[in-house]
Amino acid sequence: MTLTASPTTSAAIDHAAFGDLAAHDASVETWFTSVDHRRVGRLLTGAALLLGVAGTAVLALVSQQFDRATRGALPVRDFLGAESRTAFSFDRIWNLVHTAGPYFIVMPLFLGVATAIVPALIGGNRLAFPRLQAFVLWGYVVAAGMFIASFVVGDGPPQLDVLSTSIAQTGGSAANHATNLLIGSLMIVTIVTILGALNLVLTVVTQRRMGLRLSDVRPFAFASLVTGGILALASPVFLAGLLLLELDQHFGGTLFGSEGGARLWAHMIWLNGRPEALLLLLPVIGAIVDVVASRVSANPLGGRSVNSLLGLFGALTLTAWASDSWKLNHMVQPNSTWQSSLIGIPLGLLALVALGTLGQNAKNLKVDASLLFAVAALLLIVLGVLNIVVAAIRGVTEGNGLALWSIDQSLLVVVIIPIVGLLAAAVEFMPRLDDRRAHLGAASLGGLATLAGFAIYFLALATSAYRDDFTKSATALSAIALLGGLVAAAGVALAGLSIAGAVLSRDPKTATGSEAGL
Repeated sequence: MTLTASPTTSAAIDHAAFGDLAAHDASVETWFTSVDHRRVGRLLTGAALLLGVAGTAVLALVSQQFDRATRGALPVRDFLGAESRTAFSFDRIWNLVHTAGPYFIVMPLFLGVATAIVPALIGGNRLAFPRLQAFVLWGYVVAAGMFIASFVVGDGPPQLDVLSTSIAQTGGSAANHATNLLIGSLMIVTIVTILGALNLVLTVVTQRRMGLRLSDVRPFAFASLVTGGILALASPVFLAGLLLLELDQHFGGTLFGSEGGARLWAHMIWLNGRPEALLLLLPVIGAIVDVVASRVSANPLGGRSVNSLLGLFGALTLTAWASDSWKLNHMVQPNSTWQSSLIGIPLGLLALVALGTLGQNAKNLKVDASLLFAVAALLLIVLGVLNIVVAAIRGVTEGNGLALWSIDQSLLVVVIIPIVGLLAAAVEFMPRLDDRRAHLGAASLGGLATLAGFAIYFLALATSAYRDDFTKSATALSAIALLGGLVAAAGVALAGLSIAGAVLSRDPKTATGSEAGL
């Protein structure tokens, strides 16, 4: 990697980051034995996207039962008509997609995208500890296998849902093989998340190009630094909670059954009571600003203040631990303290930075698939804000779909928006690591399908929550949610395939200034 002076424009930074990378042997064996950060990152991203496509499709299917079950028109019952303790029971599949979303799709997707592209964005050519990230990849694969196995073993569904407010209060007999597998898989994925996050932090701190200050680091790289630091700080709390949960369940304890135990559950295990619930938006905002700046070949509006806002956003996610309330009945999700609501200030300012950068340099705009994903993520953020406003005006009460509304809003913030935003960074930068470009048509179609599908799915469930008498519209809304989920799954798959196709192409197409905005 050639060392250069600190570039002054986004285009110059892109050239320094991506212009001098050599091609590598593309044999299958080298992909699975390599410790090269680009390959490790792509494999981790691909594994997360594969699970994400499957999870989105399953979530679309199971939502057909859930919107009716939460209103009492149906009991929470078997999804495919078998008895409740089989692998296909409704409650087992619902818990599967809830737990898989943040821990087995979004967090590894962030680690994968950041692993692949952050070293290039800071002018380096390696991670601080390359072999450690390879360990993270295969640790994640093992954890994902254990997680899936926990939902197909025959002795009953696991007693854990990280988006629920409490655990089923049962004795030690609840610690069946399924529960042990699930808790074990979450422990492993949490450990590798801590290691991967620390590696990203050390990479940004120690592997930067000579003369590049932290204040001048690209927004996505700086967001990865902050996200990695807070993940390394917050994830050990979750790990300790899982250990307590395993001891409590395995030995028949009642730690989480008491009032004080419920508060421990809220801040150690329940996702909405911990920083990670809002933290997953941070790399998304960094990706949006970075992609917009790249597409107009300019620095982000506001200069160094962008990284300051990203740092403030990260610091405010820690206020989730300050909440004394852990119920789901709040209008602001994932958490509702006034401190955590302050996160809207840097979030709004960073959105204005992206829009201002786009508007100020519109004449230089080069529309690409990555820009479509960035705009889609912004629109979904706006949709989530509007949903809060409408809920506050319309009123969503305990008997009027509040549980469905809360889970729907949390899924949007914790899972849907991060997937779309991280895909923007992946489509923009991953193929260019080898002087290739993602297929414009396939990736663009994937971006449009992802936005349309997730928006339809989200609005269908939100509409169900607002209905006073949902039984008259449950069938139609369920069908709409199913359609939206399947369209979104197809969009994510198309985006992943377009990236893979560009990376694995035997006929690399060198990016030029007119083609890729370099």
